[in-house]
Parts: sequence; C-alpha cells; structure tokens
Amino acid sequence: MVSKLSATPRPLHPPLAHAPIGAILIATVLDVISAIDGGAHPWARDLFHTGTYVLMTGMGVMFLAIIAGVIDRRRFTAASSRPRQGANVHAALMTALAVVCVLEITLRRNVYADAHATPAVVTGVSVLALALVTVGGELGGRLVYGAGVGVRGDATAPAPRSR
Repeated sequence: MVSKLSATPRPLHPPLAHAPIGAILIATVLDVISAIDGGAHPWARDLFHTGTYVLMTGMGVMFLAIIAGVIDRRRFTAASSRPRQGANVHAALMTALAVVCVLEITLRRNVYADAHATPAVVTGVSVLALALVTVGGELGGRLVYGAGVGVRGDATAPAPRSR
C-alpha cells in the first residue's frame, strides 16, 4: 500500500494486528467475569460463548496479520540487521500466541463446550494469551515506532535518539 502523501510503501501488518489484540483482550475480560460468577447466573455461559466467538474472529484476522507480517519483514528489514532480529523475536512470540489461541479455541469448542461458566483452565489460557499479546505487541510497537521499520526508508539505520 502506498500513501498518497508520499511514494513510501507502508507496512500491511500493523493495521491488521489491532483486531486480534482487541479480541484477546475482550475474550479475557469476558472469561474472568464469567469465571468469577461460576455459572450462578445464565449470563456467565453467554459470556463464555461470546468470548469464544470473539476469539475465533480475532484468530481469523490474526492469520492475515501473520501473512502480512512475513511480507513486511522481508520488505522493510535487511538480512542480519537489528530490526530483522527484533522482527524474528516478535514473530516467534506471535507464533506462540497463535498456538495458544488455537489451543484455547479447541478447549472451548471441544472440551468445555457445555460449561455453564468459563472453566479455570480456559481462563488461565486466556490470561496467558493476553500476556503474550502484550509482550509481543510491545515489541512490535518498538519495531515500528522505535526502529522505524516500515516508516523510514532504511530499516537498518539506528533509531533516532529522543531528547
């Protein structure tokens, strides 16, 4: 994608990454509320199921974000550069996150489909996913805003010093 203001190509990954981050946050909040209720009210089950569908939707966009991230990594970082190394760590964290989310959806849909509230194990996996997306998202933000990956023309140049 090229900005109308300049001929500099823009990264595709960052705008797509926001949806899975939001989905994981929303699912975790719903799970915690549902787990605290413990199934005492009918809405606890509804929150559990809503969290499942929110997470499934976020995972759909996450796979698009992963594809875009692989493309952006190649386009905006030079081999063996510090930004490429950071992108590799970010990719490893986000791959672990994707695996955790697939596990969580599997637990929700196949193991605990009839639960009256979010089970403790699912809540734990939700909190783990939130921790991974927080750390991985912070690293991704540093790549864009700190190192200028996809923002400046040369991703191998050192990041500007703040005064």
